[in-house]
Amino acid sequence: MVKLYSVFSVGRLKYDRKYLPLVLRKAVYRVGPLIDNVDLGELMFSLCYLPTAGRLTITIIKARNLKAMDITGASDPYVKVSLMCDGRRLKKRKTSTKRNTLNPVYNEAIVFDVPPESIDQIHLSIAVMDYDRVGHNEVIGVCHVGNEAERLGRDHWSEMLSYPRKPIAHWHSLMEVRPAATCSTLWIKCCAAVNSMNVPGSSITSTVPGDISQDYWDLHKI
Repeated sequence: MVKLYSVFSVGRLKYDRKYLPLVLRKAVYRVGPLIDNVDLGELMFSLCYLPTAGRLTITIIKARNLKAMDITGASDPYVKVSLMCDGRRLKKRKTSTKRNTLNPVYNEAIVFDVPPESIDQIHLSIAVMDYDRVGHNEVIGVCHVGNEAERLGRDHWSEMLSYPRKPIAHWHSLMEVRPAATCSTLWIKCCAAVNSMNVPGSSITSTVPGDISQDYWDLHKI
């Protein structure tokens, strides 16, 4: 049996040695290269928080210049919004799917119940997805808003909190999904590859408490 360990000690994977080429080939293919500065398009949405009601509303307004994911030169985009806390997804909602367009218009409100004492501990992960009738839906790009987000994601969140009950709208550039760590991601993909191939006699032991991005795992399920 082969034991595969990550340098980040995220777990242990055991499987018969003869399956190693298939497992690694499938896992590495799934991880793939990450390219910087790719134009994936932009998403406009508004944020509004009502402290007295403990209600957080994100209204997905529209997107523009999305990356074409289909051979037709278009996409079938929808938006998935995840309410996150400490790296774990608490709830998720999604919009309708707009067919054959790179500039979809939604104007759809998504509401989460978030009490005032919890608003500083949560953030939103927003993913623009391409619906695939055959196979798996693909991620076009993502953005994050919250106290720990970067640049506009943090500023948009702060502006929402500074002006309660008022919808605050901004355009956000979409980014590629990034794993928390390459070795950890490869370990996850190897586990998923073993599961999908039903490798005889294999076993998986995880020690991950949440240090690997939950939204990365959710968006990249095999």
